[in-house]
Amino acid sequence: MNNVPLIKVKISEIDIQIRPVFGISSVEVLFECHRRGENYRSSFSKAVFHMYEQTKYFNEIILTEDDFVNTTDENLSYILNRILEHDEEIKMEYDKEYIENSYERFYKANEEVLKRATEGIKNPLVEMIKTYESLNKPYMEWLNNVTRLVSTPRDYLLGFNVAIENNSTFDFLKAHPALINTHQFQTQNIKMLHPFFEENGYSPLHKMMENIHLINESVNQLFQNYIVQMERTIQYPIFTYLPLFFHKEWSEQRKTLLNFGWFYSDELPNELVNEIHEKRNELNIDEVNKMIVEYFRKDRCEILKNMVRGWKDLSYFRCRENIFHEALVNHSRKYFNSSVTLLTIHTEGVITDFVRIELQAAKYKMILAIDDIKKLIEVENISVNKYEIYIDVIEQITKGFIEKFDHSNPEEASNKSRHKIAHGHVYEKESEVNSLKQFLYINEIYHLFVQLNKSEQIKNC
Repeated sequence: MNNVPLIKVKISEIDIQIRPVFGISSVEVLFECHRRGENYRSSFSKAVFHMYEQTKYFNEIILTEDDFVNTTDENLSYILNRILEHDEEIKMEYDKEYIENSYERFYKANEEVLKRATEGIKNPLVEMIKTYESLNKPYMEWLNNVTRLVSTPRDYLLGFNVAIENNSTFDFLKAHPALINTHQFQTQNIKMLHPFFEENGYSPLHKMMENIHLINESVNQLFQNYIVQMERTIQYPIFTYLPLFFHKEWSEQRKTLLNFGWFYSDELPNELVNEIHEKRNELNIDEVNKMIVEYFRKDRCEILKNMVRGWKDLSYFRCRENIFHEALVNHSRKYFNSSVTLLTIHTEGVITDFVRIELQAAKYKMILAIDDIKKLIEVENISVNKYEIYIDVIEQITKGFIEKFDHSNPEEASNKSRHKIAHGHVYEKESEVNSLKQFLYINEIYHLFVQLNKSEQIKNC
């Protein structure tokens, strides 16, 4: 819905532009605020502020959440009505409600849309489970006894994971072949174990394998029927709400990492992220820093080295190969001032090169280049999780560039200021934490640019 035009509204006596699209992240803010005990008006105001944040680069003056909470009902009602104009499903439920409070009415309408969207998949999923259990009932008791001895290969669910990660719209019909293909692949692996299980008297598995092709054919057809049924049942685009369920746990882990000064990176193993999240009330920042630093330090920084070696598909990264290698060597030898300085300066270089080369729009100021990239991300088909990661990283990079720096008083700026670093006024000993973060920031920028480089938006520039 990025083709929905921006609207103008005056908040805190300042004219701003905002896109009246109440997407998944806005719904999440609305529900979360109300869950915490805030009233319907406050919850809606903060959800609108979240909408504003998605388009704030169209505005010269940055407003705060309080500006939206304290604005007039006239302004909020105007935005609410514009949302309804562009969202037929929510408007339909909104018109059904007989509630005087328009903010409560809007909240209830979103609840009903969510309920209808999820009910569309509930019954078929239950039927799928029942069918699968009935087909495997003769073997379930035996399998329950032996599963604790068997390690499930990670790629058993690879097709499902890839389907969710790469399809922000979560097309069940596309996910289905991936599921079935993955299952058949695992079936071939299990068949290789026949002799071992037969020799050791596991005849139930042998019988199961003899009939598995019949079961697989039945499951294949039945699952396909159920999946088609789910697609037809859901009238409202499920991608607007279903990701709330898949996204919830990931989002909580992301917030945990942000609270400790990090961000959610695919380079962090799930085990480490889970441990930090589960112990978030026990750990302090120094302890979390130590856990992450030790992970990337092990085997003489091999994980970090492999990550940096992967930056080879873009010309504006390849031409800096020696720079990144020097930064990596300095980091591994604990010369962190050198690595931080090199990476800070060349993060600016790759960003401005991307805008200059790919968008053919050279920018004199780094912040203008970042704004162009944000606009591109906004209209690009990026999964919800990756979108939030990229925005988190860009915000961290932006902080270093917008921090005030005065040549007459350089000490006033923090050591994270890009200008203070580039002008040679950071001389205190740097930390491994800051150096590692610079590597991880530029790694996400690399993967973002790889994706954007394939974008139709760039091709049309």
